[in-house]
Parts: sequence; structure tokens; C-alpha cells
Amino acid sequence: MRFSVFLLALLPVSSLDAATIRGRVTECFDTQAASGFVVRAFEEMTVGFPDLGKPCTTQTQAPRLVGTDTTGQDGTYSVTYTPTENDPEFCLFQAKVFIKVFRPDGTTLAYNSTKRTSRTTVTIDADVCPEPCQLTIEGPAVISAEPGRTVSFDV
Repeated sequence: MRFSVFLLALLPVSSLDAATIRGRVTECFDTQAASGFVVRAFEEMTVGFPDLGKPCTTQTQAPRLVGTDTTGQDGTYSVTYTPTENDPEFCLFQAKVFIKVFRPDGTTLAYNSTKRTSRTTVTIDADVCPEPCQLTIEGPAVISAEPGRTVSFDV
């Protein structure tokens, strides 16, 4: 007996579906919602072209702005867009998405995310803590963070 299982959440976006990039923007290490910030979402494609001398010649195209949103009172944003379609002529096709978060003036960059593989829904959260972030400690004190997070401060 043969079984086939399809994991839709792990499949890349198809040309027929809309895709959504969403998340929450916070300030000062996730302590408060960052409302009024401008989030610009981008798609970046790496495609391969058949080449007589090589199996596949790849090229990364310039990122394409796919949408913009302004964070709400709770810091959330959502950008829905139509992803680039995979051309059957390509011998390689890879779509990545990322966001840039700007202060409410729309011009001052506050955060630039890492690139993530495009999916039907991608969640990208951001923290836009202004540098230096104010921190007051009265000793003795214990400083801790979630695993994988870095805590830094001046003494």
C-alpha cells in the first residue's frame, strides 16, 4: 500500500494563491506596541536559466516592493500580495521575502529583517528599540532573557 501526504504549510506559494506577510512591531524589547510605523514588504527572486556549459546559471533579481502597511495601535501589520509566478523555463526558482520598518515619518529606517522563504503566510516580527534603550537596575539584580536573545547594557 502506498500513501501520499501533502504538507500544505510547507509548500512554496503557488502562482494562483495570494500570499501574506504579517507580524507585530514592538519597541524596547517587546515591552510596548509600536503604532504608526510604516512596514514595506519585499520579494526577492533567485532564478536559474539553462546553460549549455553548465547545468544552471543563477541570477538574483533586485527586490520588488510588494506592499506597504502602517502598524495599528497593537503594533500589528499585514501585507497581502500576488507572488511572482515560477516560469517552467527556469531550472531553479526561489522566492524570499523580507520587511523594512520605518519610523512614522516613513523615511527613517528602524529595522531590516532577514530574508525568509516565501510561503502562503510568513510572520515577521520586529523590535525597533531606539538606541540606547533606557534601562535602570538597582543592585543586586539578575539579568535574564529568553534562550537565543542577547541582553546588553552599559554599567
